[in-house]
Amino acid sequence: TVKTWSKQLLLEATSSLLRNYGETPMEIEDFQDAFHEQKEERKR
Repeated sequence: TVKTWSKQLLLEATSSLLRNYGETPMEIEDFQDAFHEQKEERKR
């Protein structure tokens, strides 16, 4: 769906943004985990 696609795009954009600011991939993964947890919380 478009929603999933845009969410993936958002994550990729955020990841590249963080990388531009010199963040490490580990921190990006932490962010994505937090993002995913937030999504799971909203479902309940």
